[in-house]
Amino acid sequence: LFEDERWERFLPLVYLRGLFDLRCGTGTLRQRVERLLPAAEAPEIGLWCRPALQPLVAEQTMLAVNQPAGDGALLLNGCGFWSRLPDRTPGEPAWIGVAGPREDLACIHVDAALAGQLTSEVLRDTPRRAALLASLPRRDVSNLVTLFDWPWELVNFTATAIEADWRTAGLEGLNRPPDPGVMLLNPERIHIGAGTRIKPFVVIDAEEGPVWIGANVTIQPHVSVRGPCYIGNECLIQSGAVIHEGCSFGRR
Repeated sequence: LFEDERWERFLPLVYLRGLFDLRCGTGTLRQRVERLLPAAEAPEIGLWCRPALQPLVAEQTMLAVNQPAGDGALLLNGCGFWSRLPDRTPGEPAWIGVAGPREDLACIHVDAALAGQLTSEVLRDTPRRAALLASLPRRDVSNLVTLFDWPWELVNFTATAIEADWRTAGLEGLNRPPDPGVMLLNPERIHIGAGTRIKPFVVIDAEEGPVWIGANVTIQPHVSVRGPCYIGNECLIQSGAVIHEGCSFGRR
C-alpha cells in the first residue's frame, strides 16, 4: 500500500498516520485490504509512506515500511476503498490500474525491470511517476476501488463501506435473544459481540442497513442506534445518545 501526492489534502488527519490508516467503514483502509487477502497464501504486506513517518508507521502497524518492491509485487493506492483485489498472472509484465473519470492511478503490478525504479518518493512525485509509468499498459479497475480525494468523501462513503464490510466478513445476525426491554428491528442484520451488554429501553434499528456492535461494548438505557452503523470493541454509549446511519466508532 502506498501514499500518493494526495496526502496533503488529508491534513491534519495524516500528520501522525499514513493515508492507508484513515478510517472508513468498520476499520481503516489498510485493514480493508488485509481482509481481502487470501488467508491460505499469507502474502507479505508492506507499506510505503513519507520518510518522516516511517518509524511511527512501523511501530503502529508492525509491518515492513519503505522496503523495496520485488518482482510480482502489487502496489495498491492507500487512499482507496478496495472491494476486490485485481487479478494477476504470475510472470506477466508490468501494468498499471486506473480508476474513475480522470483515470487516477489505483495500482501497479511490478515486474523485475520496474521494481528497481519505484520508490515511495517517486509515487508521491506526480511528474516523475508519470514519466516512469507512461509506457505501461493500462487496465480499468474502477469496479474494484473507490479512490478518495478529500476527507469528507470518507465520511460520505462510510454507510456504503459498512455494508461492504458486513458482506466481506460474512456475519450472521443475532444468534441469541435480546435482554428484556431491548427492541431490535430486523435482528438478522444485527451482530453483537461477546461480552457486550445492552441495557433496557434501547432501540437498534437495522431495517435500512446492518448494525455491527463489537465485543465488550456497553450501551446504557434510552439509546437509539440506526444502521448502517459500526460500534467498535469496548465502546461506551451513554444514556440518551442517538446514533444515526453512516456512523462508525473505533475501539474505545
